[in-house]
Amino acid sequence: MDAESQHPRGEGTKDDAELRQDKEQEEDLNELSERLNRAPFARGETLTREGADAHHLYMITGGEVSVRVGGLDERCEVGRLRAGDFFGEMALLTGERRNASAVALTDVDCYRLDAEAFRALLGRHPNLAERVAQKLAE
Repeated sequence: MDAESQHPRGEGTKDDAELRQDKEQEEDLNELSERLNRAPFARGETLTREGADAHHLYMITGGEVSVRVGGLDERCEVGRLRAGDFFGEMALLTGERRNASAVALTDVDCYRLDAEAFRALLGRHPNLAERVAQKLAE
């Protein structure tokens, strides 16, 4: 029996295109991991301020964040973010200043991705840009 008959296409073998895609994904993940910076915040700290220039995308891995518009007072809260959420993408995409402040309600653990790396990632992965646009539309 020859090797091809032992492993018909699609059963445990990868073609060249799949191998290239895997290698590209691995390279993207390596670049992303090099560009991510851990950014812990203590309860009560401000992560970003409304009106500030945007330099980072934030990805929350733990804790809870209050999103506030029109001031830092609790009455200005328009939403909350938790582990798995991200924010800051709109300002990076549009080049505008931050349209909201983010305040840590608990100790918060997050990672920041700088604007240049975020734009490069979107340029290489148009489907990611679509997913970000969908998140913005929610």
